[in-house]
Amino acid sequence: MQAVILKCPPYAQYHFGRIAPDQNTSLDDTSTFIHSDTLFSAIINMAAKMLDKSELDVLIDDFDTGKIKMSSGFYLLQIEGKDIFFLPKPAWCIADTTGESKTDSHHLKSIKKVAFISKTVWEMGIPVAEWGKECRFIQDKFVVHHSELNEEEKAWEKIKIYHKDSLPKVNVHKPNRDNSIYYQTNIQIGGNTNARVHFYFLLENNSTNDTLKNVLNMLKYEGIGGERTVGCGHLEDIDYQPFELNVNSTHQCSVSLFNPNDDKELKAAKHYDIITRGGRPISSNLRLKRIKMMSEGAIFNQKVSGTLSDITPKGTTFPYLRYGKAFCLPVPEMK
Repeated sequence: MQAVILKCPPYAQYHFGRIAPDQNTSLDDTSTFIHSDTLFSAIINMAAKMLDKSELDVLIDDFDTGKIKMSSGFYLLQIEGKDIFFLPKPAWCIADTTGESKTDSHHLKSIKKVAFISKTVWEMGIPVAEWGKECRFIQDKFVVHHSELNEEEKAWEKIKIYHKDSLPKVNVHKPNRDNSIYYQTNIQIGGNTNARVHFYFLLENNSTNDTLKNVLNMLKYEGIGGERTVGCGHLEDIDYQPFELNVNSTHQCSVSLFNPNDDKELKAAKHYDIITRGGRPISSNLRLKRIKMMSEGAIFNQKVSGTLSDITPKGTTFPYLRYGKAFCLPVPEMK
């Protein structure tokens, strides 16, 4: 297993689409990280420009059969010579509020804001109730163990990993200028003086096909996410690092979006949240099918594989697939 690092320039902006009521509000919001189906689309679209049809079909089949597996794209914080890899908060990190004191209730509110925990916190299996003592919170959304930071200088207190930036824009092509103003919301990477922020995703490649790395390396020229023609999605480079997780557990946590392959896989899911994906227009009268998926952090009590879902709308023969294959990591119980 290796981490594929998508190196981001300081202050770079990215737009990762979220489902919206209509086309007029499609840019109003953005996902805060790169879902695995977005990564899959970027890779396949890039591959379609580089490969012939037979080579492209082989690459897609490698994803479908599980020879190639990948996670969603999360944040990497490089600070004081350390790489802090963040993973999604496992779905069972929910405290019981029964009989809690006001202090505990305040702690619970803090836990609910958390979206990511560091690889170290994951490996140590620190109970949620101990996060306030053992860990530090960055921007309320990121939890790191105190040993990962310089406690004396406390430079981490000023770190910004990302923030959302909403900008008003004008649709100059609209025939009627009434209500032509819309808002585009992007993720902006922090421009810290003492740290760098990048995206990364996990990759397992057991294919004999050697085209994937070439395709990935081209992403630095193509960029990632939407709205690239207006300055979003820039990448400095693509890097690769070994990634090992020192956890011994019977439970698995998906760090990718997941679509069950059958009822058995659905029943294997013990804790999870649901997210709706899809619906993007591909022409004036055609939209991709929407699909409900388990979001990153879902907990399973056995091995699952997931599936590639066909989201091709009626009226077109060109196939569209949504990546719902599981990329699972062993996870200790943190209740």
